[in-house]
Amino acid sequence: MMGEVNLHGVYFSSVLAAACLAGLLLLIARRFFLWSGFYRLVWHRHVVDLAIFTIFWAAVARVLPVLADIVGKSL
Repeated sequence: MMGEVNLHGVYFSSVLAAACLAGLLLLIARRFFLWSGFYRLVWHRHVVDLAIFTIFWAAVARVLPVLADIVGKSL
């Protein structure tokens, strides 16, 4: 997944786009974890955040090309 994303004429790496989307998902997940009290069950909160960010980043990297194909076919 080493493509580029065109945002109004400015090209960004697709890896950067996937990382930003994963970061947004992590912010939402952290809010939920704080609300639910999940962080009281883990030993080191920041390590858990890093692991969840890595999982989100890998998932987004796998899904973005599929979404790009779907959007490309519909246009």
